[in-house]
Amino acid sequence: MYLISAGPTPVAPLIDPADGTGLPENGLIALGRSRSEAAFAALAAIAAALPPGLFATAGARECLMLSAPPSAVIGFGYAGVHRVGPQEPDIELWAHSDEPWALAQKRPPAQDATLAVLGFRAPGGSAVMQSRAEALADDVRLFLTRFRDLSVLGTDTVRAWRSSSLPAREIGRRLDAGFALEGTMREAGNLVRIDTALIEIETGRAIWAERYLRAPQALYDLTDEIAEAITAAASGFLNRALEAGAGRPPIADGRAYDLVLQGRAQFAKATPEGRDRAAGFAAAALDLDPRCAPASVLAARCALRRYSDTAGSAEQAPQLPTGRPEALLTEPALASAPAVPAAMATVLTAALAHARQAIASDPFDAHAQLVLAQLCLVQRNFNAGETALDTALRLNPADAEILAEGAAGLGQLARVEDGLAKLQLAMALNPYFPDRYLVIQARLLLAGKQHDEAVRAILRMQDRAPARPELVAALMLSARRRAASGEAEKLLADRPDFSAARWIALTPNRDDALSHKLVDALQRAGLP
Repeated sequence: MYLISAGPTPVAPLIDPADGTGLPENGLIALGRSRSEAAFAALAAIAAALPPGLFATAGARECLMLSAPPSAVIGFGYAGVHRVGPQEPDIELWAHSDEPWALAQKRPPAQDATLAVLGFRAPGGSAVMQSRAEALADDVRLFLTRFRDLSVLGTDTVRAWRSSSLPAREIGRRLDAGFALEGTMREAGNLVRIDTALIEIETGRAIWAERYLRAPQALYDLTDEIAEAITAAASGFLNRALEAGAGRPPIADGRAYDLVLQGRAQFAKATPEGRDRAAGFAAAALDLDPRCAPASVLAARCALRRYSDTAGSAEQAPQLPTGRPEALLTEPALASAPAVPAAMATVLTAALAHARQAIASDPFDAHAQLVLAQLCLVQRNFNAGETALDTALRLNPADAEILAEGAAGLGQLARVEDGLAKLQLAMALNPYFPDRYLVIQARLLLAGKQHDEAVRAILRMQDRAPARPELVAALMLSARRRAASGEAEKLLADRPDFSAARWIALTPNRDDALSHKLVDALQRAGLP
């Protein structure tokens, strides 16, 4: 990884692997490879005008964060957009900070009643125990997003603090939350001991605390029990009206839920290996309980991610990991759907069957409705996708993930303004949001013909590579052909088998004119 400094302090080496030191005090760090002399000169001019301090471009910031040893404190806060040149994309900079929570641009919470469900910890526990603890906290958070009058901070935001030694009240204060739920999980013989407390941030007092002893296979009902206790404890602040009948159905074998918790922890790693391990956990859970809705949802999400990971490639996709797809529903029309590569039809068929099974077991599972909506949109079944998407957003109106992915779907359905509003709420609930949110924002802005704003959204990403097709299209549509062609060259260098037609097939639009316009922009920039 080659990094350069365009500022007054040379960078060599950047980070000492022993203790994380070596960063300069002043200057601008940028990725040096592939930058033209003109771009370097423009960066030098920007660096000369910067105030004292160390700044980094988004890509350099990501490299520094990833390459730093665990002992190093490498934090960066958002420092605004800067104009590089008439033929170069604008650049957004991040200012170095020695505070570990300077991970992303901070945004205010949506409401005063914001709740931060901090990741449960497992002090001294095994990796399995750690996975259970984090996934159980995520499940409690998901349940609480069903309350319309409660803003629950998103998963990415609270996970940014999972290694912090600060007390829950201080973390909640820095997140501007009204309440913080903390918990620990420890082994107690053959049982699991869970200690939880709900902290009121303003006063620091625990308005509710409880200790639970459960067998590992009996954790499913505990999620509802904790969530209901929290709503009772904070009843003065919350609207208690849930969707009618929104309580979760029982699970026949509690061991299945324990496997789902471990599978979710693997899925959250967002790697092909984690995806496939999660699919294995889901398959094992469904062996124990074929009607376990959380397991069916996890299986459907794994299959859908497998499709999105491989369907854009010209290579034949490998078969789905062994679950139970051969025994599930079939979808004969899927193989002939115009936008779906034939090699991936089996993967989508399995995903669709799992999603439908999850909804049959629990019609109020918002994530089951969401994944069904995404599958319908891939098949260009826009009416069915819109129905499932609206259902998901209605069931969990305060879930940042559902709001963000729902915004993406609304963009495909030509409901751009609605999508931008949902995404803004997701960003407010999840201020340490991932790059994925910015990709969704760029696509919505492209659909709304706000091409310059789409470029700005992409340039705020830590790593713009996943959104390079959108960047090429946005630059072409904003009459910046030279910059678009340069980004197209980088795209082909990273993905030699890229095809504009395959790319648009992954996220088809109800508005065919938009799809044609985007493909045309990519091809005019030199992409096949």
